[in-house]
Amino acid sequence: MLKKHKYTYITLGLAYLIMGIAFAVRGVYPFGDRQIMIIDNWHQYYPFMTVLQDKLKSGGSLFYSWEIGMGSNFWFLMAYYAMSPLYLLSILVPAKFLPEFMAFATMTKIALAGAMFTVYLKKVHDKDDISLVIFGLLYSFSGYLMGYYWNVMWLDSVYLLPILMLGLYKLIHESKPILYTVTLGVTLVVNFYIGYMVAIFTAIYFFKIYFDSYKWRFKHFAKTLLKVGIWSLIGVGLAAVVLLPAYKGLNMAYGTASANPQSFETYHSFLDLFNNLFLGVKPTVRSGLPNVFSGLIGLILIITYFVSPNISGRSKITTGGVLALLAVSFNINYLNFFWHGFHFPNEVPYRFSFVVTFVILSAVYDLFINLEKEKIARVGGGLIVYLILAEKLMDDSQVLTDLILYLNIGFILGYVALFYVWQSNKIHKTAFLSAIIVVVIVEASIGANIAVDEAGTTTKTSYPPAQSQIEEALFKLNTLDSDFYRMDQVKWYSTNDPAFYKYNGVSGFTSTINAHTTELAETLGLAASPRANRLLYASNTPILNAFYNVRYLIDRNQTANVPNDGFYPLLEAGTTDVYASTYPLGLAFRVDRGILNWIGTTSNPFKSQEELLELATGLTFGGPGEPQLFTPLTPVAEVFTGAKKAGEHVRYVKYELEDKEVEGSAKTTFVAQKKGQTYVYLNPSWSDDATITLGDQTITYDMKRSLVVDLGVLEPGTEFSVTYDLNTGYNTFYYLEVMQFNTEAFASAYDILKSNIMAVETYSDTKIIGKVTFKEPGILYTSIPYDDGWTITVDNKKIKPVKLLDGFIGLELDTGIHDLEFKYTPEGFVQGGIISLLSLVGLVMGVKLRGTALKRGECA
Repeated sequence: MLKKHKYTYITLGLAYLIMGIAFAVRGVYPFGDRQIMIIDNWHQYYPFMTVLQDKLKSGGSLFYSWEIGMGSNFWFLMAYYAMSPLYLLSILVPAKFLPEFMAFATMTKIALAGAMFTVYLKKVHDKDDISLVIFGLLYSFSGYLMGYYWNVMWLDSVYLLPILMLGLYKLIHESKPILYTVTLGVTLVVNFYIGYMVAIFTAIYFFKIYFDSYKWRFKHFAKTLLKVGIWSLIGVGLAAVVLLPAYKGLNMAYGTASANPQSFETYHSFLDLFNNLFLGVKPTVRSGLPNVFSGLIGLILIITYFVSPNISGRSKITTGGVLALLAVSFNINYLNFFWHGFHFPNEVPYRFSFVVTFVILSAVYDLFINLEKEKIARVGGGLIVYLILAEKLMDDSQVLTDLILYLNIGFILGYVALFYVWQSNKIHKTAFLSAIIVVVIVEASIGANIAVDEAGTTTKTSYPPAQSQIEEALFKLNTLDSDFYRMDQVKWYSTNDPAFYKYNGVSGFTSTINAHTTELAETLGLAASPRANRLLYASNTPILNAFYNVRYLIDRNQTANVPNDGFYPLLEAGTTDVYASTYPLGLAFRVDRGILNWIGTTSNPFKSQEELLELATGLTFGGPGEPQLFTPLTPVAEVFTGAKKAGEHVRYVKYELEDKEVEGSAKTTFVAQKKGQTYVYLNPSWSDDATITLGDQTITYDMKRSLVVDLGVLEPGTEFSVTYDLNTGYNTFYYLEVMQFNTEAFASAYDILKSNIMAVETYSDTKIIGKVTFKEPGILYTSIPYDDGWTITVDNKKIKPVKLLDGFIGLELDTGIHDLEFKYTPEGFVQGGIISLLSLVGLVMGVKLRGTALKRGECA
């Protein structure tokens, strides 16, 4: 088998080696103290992998996770981030080496891309020589894979694309459906988002494959199109067990809420796109041009392809048509919007650009193996002239720097020389191909090193920090408290701390997060944003902690402000402290029906929390003869630099730039008038940070989102200040609100709520069994994010929940003792599973019918 597929294995091994060396040069462990987790890989993909690995090893459910955003549909999350079959291998890896497994998975997918491309070329062109390795490496080290390798969940689609196109080729020409149908299903399963783009490309490429081989005959074309359409539907059906739950999940996520384009717009010139095909151009990592680099030899050959008299006009038209359509798709906003699932991506643009590399390399391979009569020198000379002119005419080019110009001229001369000596019969073809491989390996190595350097690496040893201490703290907590509770950090470290450290928490950042959960968190004062698909926990009021079932807080860096009326010291684990809530409630408890009328105000969390408490308990605050729950503090001093006060307000202060084109800052000083628990609410339009100085402690908060900051109990006369930077552009104003909290007033409300707490008897990832006693009719409030995947029975009768606060599950219950059961299955999973099963049956029956037809000599 090794002999039969030796060139595929050579490509696989060389790709591993080249990418491995690039990582090693940058000090990636074990060659240094670095790792490849960067950007979203750092604070999304890796934390999710820790959850998946833990579930695979412990036998946990893949349907739901309490560790992400208060509770998330994990099946939906996997459909976007973690459905790669390679991840099953993580069960063989100790958890401490999971970062190295992620590097291994990344290298494997890059290597598989090249290997699968050699399989495609070998089967379609009936060729089996060392030229396969050349093109396999070009595909592995394309601009897309080098720029976006950190988006490891997209890479499966790149290595599956050649196999899918091979299946399409076999289906059109040989009526063999299995490879195409199964690969289409797998492609849609491993990542439905990139799979959607692959499906679009498949529909386009069908026309190229067909018209490259057949002249227009309506009956034959219609029959072929119908055949491909039927097997495509079956392929999509095979993936329905993932696609249907993903579709249902998308309806609850914010990502689908992108605004439609309002007018025609173009993004860049086609000359810039062409320039991105040269060697050494830095790949787009977060923002920039489409990643279309397909090897310098790929550029030389595709130009030769279109000027060659030996390539049929039909092939030039089909290839040119596909490339032209892709080029305008990169440049026109309406088409770009369509390719990205009717959504404009937040950074990381042109996520379908890998198909350009496939089109270029698959088109020129046949040309390459028949190059005896091609005028490569002319094309190479033309490119050199272009580069020389570019140096003179494009002084401001961010793409074609001087280094890139000379690098490409040198490589072009090298390629032209090799082609010349071979075409002059001065060296054997094997020697020629071997020399080309050496040059391509150098090309690939340059590209890999530029890519790793451009993307960067992160430090391994402190990722995540205090992990062993937090694991020790979690172990101690589990021995003290076996109830269902949530915990989180006093101040977040990453956007997915609970997933990082594997505890039931609040914080979460994922494109699949429930938008209603993030909207509610934003309204109540957490650093949350539906548009940014995240909610980040920082120590908040006893009201929020009670309603969010946050029972414990982890303090890694002794940043908690103590003494504090909201929590008290519980235990230590090294330098990590754990605090317990002074006012714990449970996962569910009785509230008044008035809670159904709560609306909340995004820009005023203290008012929103006060109204929530009033409606839940029937108490009122702040009226004549009633206690005040929140008492505002007014500034005692204000210092402005390029900023000014924006009006006079009773509860808050607001500042704005004097000149929106000039940066500024505002420092506001407050003094506590009496002893009390104190909170600051910071609401920016946009900023980098805000600094709070209290005594000798200074803490900086990332202020891209508003949040409440807990200052602890302040003594009378305590002074503190808030310094806020206002930047030009988005951040032209901000306002802040400082409140002292009446603990005694809250305690009276807390006593009402704690009298009817649901006792959780057993719980798991997808099932909770509990019991609650209602002394009078009311609403059972739960802090479970509302999701139609939950099935709830009360006293063995299935009931429909109500949506509380537009984000949580609630149940209307009568007086008495009630047995409750919550079960979770992703919405659409059962129906999708049935469709997938029926599609599998259809595939088997279709193949059998085809076999029967072939035996009878009929056309299948």
